[in-house]
Amino acid sequence: MQQKRYSSDLTERQWRKLAPLFVVQRTSKWPLRAVVNGIFYVLKNGCVWRDVPADFPPWPTVYYYFGKWTADGTWQ
Repeated sequence: MQQKRYSSDLTERQWRKLAPLFVVQRTSKWPLRAVVNGIFYVLKNGCVWRDVPADFPPWPTVYYYFGKWTADGTWQ
């Protein structure tokens, strides 16, 4: 999927530290790291969710996880 690197992407070291924080109850079609990178892309660039580049999971998926992790306190 994501082949192009963006300045908002997590480094390998950053991902190793953060990965345990992102809990999912169901099997996802998309790698969580790609979802998190998509969220950081939106937050860094201030774009609307529908403008997430095709290099990331579909925008509804990225938005779903952002909302889920906001509601359950993951971002705190």
